[in-house]
Amino acid sequence: MSLKKQLLFGMITILTLTFMSLFFLQMNATQRFVERQLDSHAQDAATSLGLAISPALQGLPDIATIDTMVNAIFDRGYYRSITLLNTQNAIIIQRTNPTQIDSVPNWFQLLFKIQPPLVDSQVSNGWSINGTLQVQSHPGFAYEQLYAAAADNLLIYGTGLLITIVFSLVIVNVICQTLTSIQTHAQKLSDGDYQSIENVPNTLELKETVLSFNGMTNKLATVHQRYNDEIARFKTYALTDKQTNTGNRRAFEATLKKMLLNRKTLSDTSDDRPISEQKSVSGATGTMYIIRLTSLQSVSDKLGFNSQQQYTQDVVNKIAEFFAQEEYPQVYRLNDADFVVLSSAIEPEQRDEQINALYQHIKQIDKSEYKQGVVAIGAGEFSPGLSYDVVMTRTDNALTTALESQPSIYVHQTNDPVSNNTQWRAILDTIIAQESIEFVSQTIHQDKHVMYQEWFTRFNENDAHSTSDIFANAHKHGYMLEFDKLIVKHALAKLTKSPAKIAINLSRMALADSEFHDWFFDALPVSPSITRKLIIEIPERALVDDFQQINAFMSQAKIRFIQFTVERFGAQLSSIQHLKVLRPDYLKLDPRYTFAIHLEDEQQRLVKTLVELAHSLGIKVIAEQVESEAQALCLESLNVDCLQGFEISKLEQVF
Repeated sequence: MSLKKQLLFGMITILTLTFMSLFFLQMNATQRFVERQLDSHAQDAATSLGLAISPALQGLPDIATIDTMVNAIFDRGYYRSITLLNTQNAIIIQRTNPTQIDSVPNWFQLLFKIQPPLVDSQVSNGWSINGTLQVQSHPGFAYEQLYAAAADNLLIYGTGLLITIVFSLVIVNVICQTLTSIQTHAQKLSDGDYQSIENVPNTLELKETVLSFNGMTNKLATVHQRYNDEIARFKTYALTDKQTNTGNRRAFEATLKKMLLNRKTLSDTSDDRPISEQKSVSGATGTMYIIRLTSLQSVSDKLGFNSQQQYTQDVVNKIAEFFAQEEYPQVYRLNDADFVVLSSAIEPEQRDEQINALYQHIKQIDKSEYKQGVVAIGAGEFSPGLSYDVVMTRTDNALTTALESQPSIYVHQTNDPVSNNTQWRAILDTIIAQESIEFVSQTIHQDKHVMYQEWFTRFNENDAHSTSDIFANAHKHGYMLEFDKLIVKHALAKLTKSPAKIAINLSRMALADSEFHDWFFDALPVSPSITRKLIIEIPERALVDDFQQINAFMSQAKIRFIQFTVERFGAQLSSIQHLKVLRPDYLKLDPRYTFAIHLEDEQQRLVKTLVELAHSLGIKVIAEQVESEAQALCLESLNVDCLQGFEISKLEQVF
């Protein structure tokens, strides 16, 4: 029951009981008054009639005279009975009236019983007593008076009760409107909408409560804005080249090193090759392009700093424009003249086509002032298991060759076991047809307790190709939705046996596809006890690019008690504005922030700000790829809720 109903029920109950008590007290007082009147009336009648008939009782009684006198009194109707007794208590004369009164309801007479007193008066002549006269007044007139008084009292007290209840309703409404307003704004506050209450009541206590709430709201709004400003400042300071607004060398090194991470094989398998996953948890395969502004020095020497800056910015704009739809769209600046981009291109033909297209795209800004040409581009493969130095050396060598070539491009040659599109389609068709899929899991801990397990996909009959290669080609050849359905189907089949919650990854394509949404919800089990164990991990970039579709998908999924984790949180801070609407359950920090966090004070301040922002929205924060105890201790000191990585839990085969 709501507070308003409780207050109204309590107040109406108390008021009703109070007015009923007053009503019955007043009626009892009136009843006693009319009973005293009846006693006095009977006593007066007995005395006067006794004196009147006394002479007629001397000697031989004159019954006719006595009867006339009694009838004269009795016929007025004010008496229930008049009885004359002789000295031996024998009845000489007796008159009685019925007690029923038609003008007063029977229920009222039963509720208020009036018993008129029987008054005795001795009839005497001097000192000689000749008889006894008994008179009892009739209660009818008393009932009429009492009934009329009850009607008047009921009107007065009922009107008073009604007015008091109306007044109480007004008071309760004022109180509850204020409380409802506080409740509504508190909910908005928890949703990140920092609005003050405009209608401040005049009641002192309520006014002080509302003003205190508004003060708290304003302070929280200020703190939230300060967090956003801090995040932007830290990103600019720590990871961005101020001149071009691209990532700096620190951001690039952290990103590439994490993508090159190699994983040990599972303890229960004889396969000695590195375990690759589609996520950056265990690396990714692709192409790295180093783009050198070949005429930068001559432009600077001959045309000055402004021309040099314009030349640099024009090239950066062209690079960003070309890679706008890539999986890794970030452009990094290694030094004044060199920029680097990581591409998801994995096949030699794809690299050759891409580097030629990129060169021609940038060459559109060529000018006569660029004596050494616009750019030279060297390309090299990166994949899990390769060291940072090897990848950089290969790509630098390619750039050196490109500087001596026409056009100024060169791709470092690598061997790819599968380069034919037809062969890849055959492999992908086989995987789907045979459903040759399995999972390995890694546990995410909070205070050494299992929060949930993340399941990573493996293709158990495709040992010749890494998981990241398979997923990259599935995306390239239009198989991603089928692969997502295959993952969901097998995960749901194993979900009932899992002792813990499990998390699976869905592609951006699936998250943005309405037909996949319909298939997914049809495939879900009906039982909430099963769906409560499912967590879906989504990439942060999808929050920005596919916000509307993801919002619709998450809204339907949350009804079925499914939870969500946003991965790579912080990689694109523009996604923060969507967190208040989507409200995921967990955020995974982008690995570049946590890779060497125990060695970077600036990174620690940034992570602390991101954690506090997430906590203010009621979202738990996960740090992944925790590879050392020093990392774990540092992250725990920054109030990160959950940890994931080989320091916390090894990969295990899912049953």
